Amino acid sequence: MEKLLKLESSLENIDKLSEMLNESMSTFNYQAIVIRKLEMMKDLGLYEAAIFFVKPYLVQKEIQNKLETDEKLYHLIFQIALLNKDEHLILEAIKKREEVLKVSEKYQAIIDMIEYKKAYHLEYEQEIFSLLSDTISESLKITYLEDLIKTYELEKKYQEILDLCLKYEKIDYSKILFPYLLSTLIHLEKYQEAKEKALLVFDNPVLKKDALLALVEIYAKENDQHKLMVLETENEEYVEKQKESYQLSMYEKLLSFYETIGNKPSITLYKQKLTKVKKVLDKNKLINNKNNEEPLKIEEEKKVLEVVTESSNELKELNSNANSTKKKNGHFVFQFEALHEVLVYSHQLSEKLNLREYLRLLFIKINEFITPMEFVLYLKDSKELFQYKKERLYDKKIIDTWLYETVVDHVLKEKEEIISIPENLKFDKNIITQKPYELEKVKIVYAFPVQNLGVFVVHFDENLLDISMFYDFFKAVSAVIYTKLIDELKENRLRSENIFLNKVINSPLIATRIMMNEVTHFNKEAQELLSVEPHLPLELFLLDMEYHQVNSYKNMIEKLYQNKNEQAEMIYLHQNKQIREKLFSIYDEGEIKIVSIFEDLTKNQEEKDKLLEQATTDYETRILNLNALNAHMKTYIEDKASFILVELQGDYKTIYGYEKTINFYKEFAQVTKKFFKEGMVYRYDDKQLCVYIPQNDIRVTTKIIKSYLKHLSEYSPQSLPYEQFTTIVSALRYPVVTSDKDIFRLYRYLEVTLDLAKRSQQELLFFEYHMYEEEVFEQKVIDYLNIALENKQFTILFNQIIDLEQNVVWQYESEIMLSNLTIDSKYLYKIAKKRNRMFDLEKYHLKLICEFLVELEQKTNKLIKLTIPLTKETFLHPTFNAYFMGLFKSYQIPTEFIRIKVIGSDIKEAHQARINELVDSFVGLDTTNLDAVLNYPFHALHLNYTARDEKAIAYLGTLNALLSKYQIALIIRDVKTKEDREILRKNGIRYIEGTVYKTIDKNQLIEKIKEITNND
Repeated sequence: MEKLLKLESSLENIDKLSEMLNESMSTFNYQAIVIRKLEMMKDLGLYEAAIFFVKPYLVQKEIQNKLETDEKLYHLIFQIALLNKDEHLILEAIKKREEVLKVSEKYQAIIDMIEYKKAYHLEYEQEIFSLLSDTISESLKITYLEDLIKTYELEKKYQEILDLCLKYEKIDYSKILFPYLLSTLIHLEKYQEAKEKALLVFDNPVLKKDALLALVEIYAKENDQHKLMVLETENEEYVEKQKESYQLSMYEKLLSFYETIGNKPSITLYKQKLTKVKKVLDKNKLINNKNNEEPLKIEEEKKVLEVVTESSNELKELNSNANSTKKKNGHFVFQFEALHEVLVYSHQLSEKLNLREYLRLLFIKINEFITPMEFVLYLKDSKELFQYKKERLYDKKIIDTWLYETVVDHVLKEKEEIISIPENLKFDKNIITQKPYELEKVKIVYAFPVQNLGVFVVHFDENLLDISMFYDFFKAVSAVIYTKLIDELKENRLRSENIFLNKVINSPLIATRIMMNEVTHFNKEAQELLSVEPHLPLELFLLDMEYHQVNSYKNMIEKLYQNKNEQAEMIYLHQNKQIREKLFSIYDEGEIKIVSIFEDLTKNQEEKDKLLEQATTDYETRILNLNALNAHMKTYIEDKASFILVELQGDYKTIYGYEKTINFYKEFAQVTKKFFKEGMVYRYDDKQLCVYIPQNDIRVTTKIIKSYLKHLSEYSPQSLPYEQFTTIVSALRYPVVTSDKDIFRLYRYLEVTLDLAKRSQQELLFFEYHMYEEEVFEQKVIDYLNIALENKQFTILFNQIIDLEQNVVWQYESEIMLSNLTIDSKYLYKIAKKRNRMFDLEKYHLKLICEFLVELEQKTNKLIKLTIPLTKETFLHPTFNAYFMGLFKSYQIPTEFIRIKVIGSDIKEAHQARINELVDSFVGLDTTNLDAVLNYPFHALHLNYTARDEKAIAYLGTLNALLSKYQIALIIRDVKTKEDREILRKNGIRYIEGTVYKTIDKNQLIEKIKEITNND
């Protein structure tokens, strides 16, 4: 049979198959030969003869059982009918095939319907949408989606094409739809979007040609001659390497463009290229036509005639046999239905049933249709014998001698099936009774090998009209029993493996957790490691993690639940233990389960930290580190020496990234190390090196450092060619400027000096002890400032701004002071700015003003307008306006009683909105910068009195006249003598402030307001 089915397609072999169909054989083999004969006819182009042959067989199929090869048969008939344009047979084949296809494969019938409608030029849009909604491979979806898009292109449905391309873009891994997307965007005149998508993939070797073609068309439509010509020139060689069909499209577009703009040289060039390409295409077309010529019609007609004649004879024979088989059909249908019921029932039985119970239920079901005397099953490996009789199943172990002279022994050895009456059996011993068969009780014996696992025997106590009547049925039952036995073996093996794996998982070797949507299980080792309960929920597990790691862990778990066979890893802190967790998502029993393995890294981390602490070489720059410096310093301070702290300037990581920056630091360290051959170089901090040299003479040390700085300025770094080693250096000569033995204080001296050098913008600065004293004092002031802010130990004083014209106080300007520390407010502000506490200090200043105004209103029922000095940094802080408005609103003080004096320059146009917001709230605004008052809505300009010349005083008068014209006040500050006051008065200056007038505290001001109120 196998040799017949492998015969090559030829007329001679078709004859052989036709002869075989006249012989007696099983339905399955008969259909296999029919299929092979149809395949041969299809291969030879005998479509009409094939249809003539198969139509009678299709009629016969209506009363036959379904076979495994039915789907293949109907698909083959569909293909032949499609080639022969037999529309009725096409539709019938599609319908038949759809009926026998599995649910998961129903889409194949839809594909057949699409092919049919394409052949008959019918609309098949609905079928493709059905296919897209089905569970098929994504590549197949894209194939038919492309088919639909081509149809839409002919119908000019460009919006529908765009929607489809965008909808299925994510599953189009091969970018098959990308050319259609670009073409559609161009048709819809969405040139910018098409251009962006084309440029995005221009460097992709697969998509470049489509992107290039689209860009040429877009630039042509936009008439962007420059870009088009650049694109054409840069890709000329690339286009010439492509297929002739692509060249044709490209040259046609370029020729059309150049004809539009009238570029004659380019027109001539591309006409020549087009002529050349078309010649090649025509030549290829001619060669293909010759290769694809059809066989001679005469030969084809001969073949058709021969096969049609032969098929006619076969048809007659089939019709004559049909009548003889009708009598058997009724019983055959009954057995088929019975077998169908038994098969379905056998698969519905629980897999948890043991073999004995399974067999009992199976035989009971068979007895509902056919009632033999008994069923017998012998299993070779276990030597078990099962006997089913009258709704009872008996089982027992037997010895090998029981098999001798029985049909079971014969079938086991020879692997032959037996259908016989007992008197014809060579081995007539009944395996149940161990005696010869009793002819009056056992009439017929069926015996089937259950492959190599055992023997299935059926005893009939009644004669049958046809001894082989139930042969097919019980042969199928033996196959059902075999599949069950195989499943049992597999289940036992899997059960053993499962037990083993459970032992592995629960062993103390690894700490594991299995997590499902509702259940979590930690094995014993994981429980001990993590100190958790066996089924601790995930929410409670997360409570013992670091807060900032919880969201990352949740996102990781969520991702694993969404994707099977995904792996993840995370290191986190759980109950003060450093844990590495490896996770894997497994799809099992219809849900995703997450398996985790936990590893305790705490000891490793502690050892690593300890080793890092003890390491003396910096792993990034390969020079000695701070640990080595600490160890060597004890030796260095026993003799004269100089210590140099070098800091590399610039923020390179944000520009060049980590890897290039580290190479830059490494090169800097190595250059420094090579220069200081008589000393030692250590990495002190990220961008800082500490250098020891055995010299402390001021001239020698200065010369060495100057030579080093000159060497750096002349050196060209290799790691970052366009950068330079720009540094700031502090130096300490020991024990010249200090004999302190505390090495950490010596480090502090160098750091203070380096900080001072940066602020004073000096390339090199030597340490002097007063620098450290100033640093210590500033630190004490800052400490006191912090305490004062917390404990509200500030007070406010008021400077008087005098109106010389009226000889009255025009404004009171507040000034914040430390109540228990005698220090100038300007110095306090300087330290606060240096230590980044200015914003906090000035916010507190505003709060003190609010408290004072509330107290003033309570005691005098009056409010006065106050000027509050604020630095530009505070005034332009993003949160200042909101804080200012909220503060005065909380104290219920109208903002029109406040003037803000902004100290500083560089007010920009971007700050205009914030300034307007304050002005709109009736806040008065003063400034110390002339440019600001001339360009922004400020109400007054404050200038310090430094004039010592007539020209300068005249300038102030002129400036005052200009500002007065625009209702802007000019206040001259820091006026110290009466003589200066008189000079200013004579030159038209109206408002002044300075030590010529007393500063008053808040109590004095309140009393003064009371006195004025009483006099009124």
